[in-house]
Amino acid sequence: MEANNNHIDLIEKYLSNDLAGEEKQAFDEKVHTDSEFAHEFERRQAAHTAIDFLIAQSLKSELETLEEEEEQGGKVISLHKRKRNRMVLLSLAASLLLLIGYFSLIHTTGDLGSTGPQLAAANYETPDYNIRRGNPTVDFEDLLTKGINALKQQNYQTAITTLDSVVQGNEYYVIAQFYLAHAYYQAEQYSEAEVAFDLVSASNDIRYQEDAEWYSLLACLATEGNCTEKIDRLANDNSHSYQQQVISIRDDLQK
Repeated sequence: MEANNNHIDLIEKYLSNDLAGEEKQAFDEKVHTDSEFAHEFERRQAAHTAIDFLIAQSLKSELETLEEEEEQGGKVISLHKRKRNRMVLLSLAASLLLLIGYFSLIHTTGDLGSTGPQLAAANYETPDYNIRRGNPTVDFEDLLTKGINALKQQNYQTAITTLDSVVQGNEYYVIAQFYLAHAYYQAEQYSEAEVAFDLVSASNDIRYQEDAEWYSLLACLATEGNCTEKIDRLANDNSHSYQQQVISIRDDLQK
């Protein structure tokens, strides 16, 4: 199906960091509720990443060439040379525009199905780090704060060790396990992440239960495990916040 032009314009603004405040919040909500929009966003995000990488590599090569010429001849680069370099980069940019069409072709024809790890990577988002406290009069424990701060700074081993030391039965245990699972996930220890997310889900803590079920599925997909039971359960739960995303994943896996 051809992408809606309004969708494309909105996604390009997001990828160019031209959305802020309520617009960005509305965009995030649309990604989570509109599977067609989410697919288009995933496709264009991947294309932008590839383009940025290739342009960076080309610029690096061009700069290295210029430096070599300056070192060898000690001459100021001629205007003709500068124009030629610019034309090379412009030609590269024009060629890379075809890459977006390539991603579109793969996505719309379904010639290449998505794998579990690819879908997990495309759908995973870092947590918001806003602790959903049950009792606002109680201060956060030092261990919990230290662990979450380490996770924010991508010090995964510190985060894992610290959050895992919050003992079961502690009032912050479920919260610690939720962020511990994210620390495992971001450290690419997906099996451990899945176990921790399942523990949070089993606690029936309504603050984290649906998020934990969703991320547990992503961790399962990342390990290329058999995730059919989790997919079917969430896809058939009409009240689940992530139902549409799970249905989208199921459809992608069946291509």
